Amino acid sequence: MSAKAVAQSYWTKELEEELEELGIREKWLFTTNAADRPFSGSEEEAMEFVEKNRSEKLYDHDCYNQCKQKGCGKLYVADGNWKLCYPHCMWKVPVTVPGFGDVNYPTICPSSPEHGHAFCKSHCMMAKAAGYPSELRLFLEAEGCR
Repeated sequence: MSAKAVAQSYWTKELEEELEELGIREKWLFTTNAADRPFSGSEEEAMEFVEKNRSEKLYDHDCYNQCKQKGCGKLYVADGNWKLCYPHCMWKVPVTVPGFGDVNYPTICPSSPEHGHAFCKSHCMMAKAAGYPSELRLFLEAEGCR
C-alpha cells in the first residue's frame, strides 16, 4: 500500500470520528452535489464544517486545581497570526482585551509595517515626530543593530 493511500485512509477515519463526535456521522451524506441539503457535501466540505464547528466551541474537560490556577475558565487562546511569522509593526503597545485584563500576547502593534519601514503608517508618523527614523535599515542602525 502506498504512503498516499495510507494517509488518505488515516484522514478519512479522522474525519469520520470527528463527525461521530458531533453526532452527525450517520446523518452526513458524502456527495459532490449537496443541493442545499444539511449535513451533506464532499470530504473537503465535511472537514470545513468540522473546523467551523470546532472554532465556535470550547473543549470540555475536567478542570483540576493547577488548571484553574493557570486561568482555566478565564483564559482563551487566540492563535494563528503570530506563528505565521508575518511582518508586524515594531512599535511597542500595551495589549489588553476588555473584560479579560492582561493578555499574554506580544506587546507590539499587530499592524503590518509600511513597505521598507519598521512601523505601520500611524507609528511611522509618530516615530518621525519624535525624531526617529522609520525606515527599517536606518531604524535598526539607530538602535545599534548592524
